[in-house]
Amino acid sequence: PECRRIEKERAELLAEMQADAKERAVGLTRALHCERPLDFDVPCFANYQPETQEEERNLSICRRFAERFTERELEREDWRSKNFMGLLLFGNYGTGKTHLAYSILKELDRQGLPGYYITIPDLFDRISDRVNRIDVADVLGKLCMVSCLVLDEIGVQSGDADEKKRLYQIIDGRIKNGRPTILVTNLDRSELENLLTERVISRVIQ
Repeated sequence: PECRRIEKERAELLAEMQADAKERAVGLTRALHCERPLDFDVPCFANYQPETQEEERNLSICRRFAERFTERELEREDWRSKNFMGLLLFGNYGTGKTHLAYSILKELDRQGLPGYYITIPDLFDRISDRVNRIDVADVLGKLCMVSCLVLDEIGVQSGDADEKKRLYQIIDGRIKNGRPTILVTNLDRSELENLLTERVISRVIQ
């Protein structure tokens, strides 16, 4: 009876988490007036073709991150702990970073815990969109709460003080809310450190 009670409670908690995750993803899409990329449906773990041992390791790490996502979220809710493990994918063009990021989000869709993908240039363009009157505070709040956030093309933005501040607010807010973030960039570590402030980098490393 005790096992059945625990199983029932976890099922109810999962259903609540899934409903919240869907609502947050939809709410962020509406707030940013942004749909998923047109090429989102093509990449997945099954058609990622690793060409080196390092790429095989990357695939294994990303797959494990995605497959264990629901269990980690349940543990976080059960113990009210801060579970903010994320990923930093960096390397040259054409090494499959965005492919793996898409694949993670598609696996989270399958689990009923949809995340959100956006490039940094697109995000900052939309935040500064005066035509659609974007509510920046509302968008930042939603970015900090979506189940898993992928921020792609870090380093393509201008890198001005306001952008660095916004990026810090997003990463810091997600850490405080126990939400994992996936950062994707073509910069190496030293270039990333030069672009971002020490304040942002310290949060990324954490």
